[in-house]
Amino acid sequence: MNRIRLLPLLLVAGIGCGSSGVTTHPMAKLDPMPDEAPVYLFIRTEELPDCPWETIGSVTADEGWLATQHERDDVSAAVRRMGGQAVILESREDTEATVIRFLDPYSLCDPRQ
Repeated sequence: MNRIRLLPLLLVAGIGCGSSGVTTHPMAKLDPMPDEAPVYLFIRTEELPDCPWETIGSVTADEGWLATQHERDDVSAAVRRMGGQAVILESREDTEATVIRFLDPYSLCDPRQ
């Protein structure tokens, strides 16, 4: 009986802690990237990466997530956890971004050139 009463409390406590509004949709389980690894942002209408890349999933964030550093950091952390290195948006207003990782030889290619 006590377990039944604790469940709603635990659910409410879990929802309140660390909810960043970022949802991941991985296509495969990959090793995460290091915490300090850069996460690049590309807007399809402005620029696409020059390095060869593959789609590994997507992330969904709250509306206006690009406007605040905290929300951009949350998206970057989620991308790294998925093993991604960049996101591609259709427009700056999008709430869903395609997560990509660069194919070898990434070390020989600068994604922004």
